[in-house]
Amino acid sequence: MFGIVEQSGGLITLETAPGAGTTFRVYPPVDAGTVDQPAAAPASDTPAPLAGKVLLVEDEAPLRRLVTKVLTAAGYQVLDAANGDDALVLASRNPSIDLMLTDVVMPGMSGPDLAARLRASRPELLVLYMSGYDRDLIDPKTLEGAASSLPKPFTRRALRAKVATLIGAKQGETGGSQSARTRT
Repeated sequence: MFGIVEQSGGLITLETAPGAGTTFRVYPPVDAGTVDQPAAAPASDTPAPLAGKVLLVEDEAPLRRLVTKVLTAAGYQVLDAANGDDALVLASRNPSIDLMLTDVVMPGMSGPDLAARLRASRPELLVLYMSGYDRDLIDPKTLEGAASSLPKPFTRRALRAKVATLIGAKQGETGGSQSARTRT
């Protein structure tokens, strides 16, 4: 089943926790319609994308590739890392990151630990946590200081809207370029 889903552009994720069992999620590919159909106009309730740089930290490679593809298509520059250590290296080379989108639970360094390390030198860094774990299973102190959180699974639309809202608010506060604020 994994091969069929992957080859067709879909995604399978696995989540497991002691005493909570194991959950497999299958995400089939989105039907793009026929080639001769015009692209649908963006929904009015989705904020327009703004130029911005996103540091994506996700240990599941298929999900990382999918999120990178969605955000890149929406106009963002995406720096992707498979773990906290790789993210620290990318962050050291890129001083102008607008948002870090990170998984909460990862092998090695957790998303909150990574956020704390980066915020030591970048207190203005926005953090958007994503997690497949029920919020009731995550210690509320873990998500302190987060700009927001996005439960897995999420839709492409929800991802784009959340990122656009957070980066847009940040750029509005810091006086981002007029063209970025007025883009439709």
